[in-house]
Amino acid sequence: MSDQIQNTLESTLPALKHLLDTHKLTKQQVSKIMERRKLMLHRPFTKDNALRFLEYESKLDMYLKHKDSYNTFLDVLYKRVICKFRDEAVFTMFVKHLIGERIVCDDEGDKKNNRSFDVNRARYVDKYSLNTLKTFCLTYLKRNRTQYLTLLMANTFYKIGDVNTGRKLFVDAMRLSTDKSITKMMMECEQACHSTYQTTSSKEIIEALRKELE
Repeated sequence: MSDQIQNTLESTLPALKHLLDTHKLTKQQVSKIMERRKLMLHRPFTKDNALRFLEYESKLDMYLKHKDSYNTFLDVLYKRVICKFRDEAVFTMFVKHLIGERIVCDDEGDKKNNRSFDVNRARYVDKYSLNTLKTFCLTYLKRNRTQYLTLLMANTFYKIGDVNTGRKLFVDAMRLSTDKSITKMMMECEQACHSTYQTTSSKEIIEALRKELE
């Protein structure tokens, strides 16, 4: 086993030990998970193998959510796959995982039904996910900037209530393209923001964007 694989596996042990100690998983379940990870990490890290690995770890994450926990290794794997293959679809999956599945809802019924969030609810994304968005995701975006990823992150930051970062990213997207649909998209985000927060700045920006579209 290579040092890199050994380190990756060892980094997952504290989380698995915590689940075992708090009776979330049995010793047999933990052993099975570790064996599966050894098998997957030994295989050539091709894109197909990586996507199958993500699918398996995502299913484990869904299982753990029923036990009021989550699969910390899934985030480690997402980051590794994104950095190696630079795949926009996987990056999108990771962002949706961070802001969609881990969101703290006000209403327990919404949480059980996994209802999609709106601007009002998206502010309650947990601190870990917020930190990941601001560190890993934004750093990756700076090194691998595309119009699609820039707009994805711009919309995402509006949804989680970080409007200033969202605005900056929209401006970056407008530098990449003169497509009026970007202006329209930003205006829709500002309208949702104004509806929620009633800010003067949003009202002024909406008017400026409307003039741009005329």
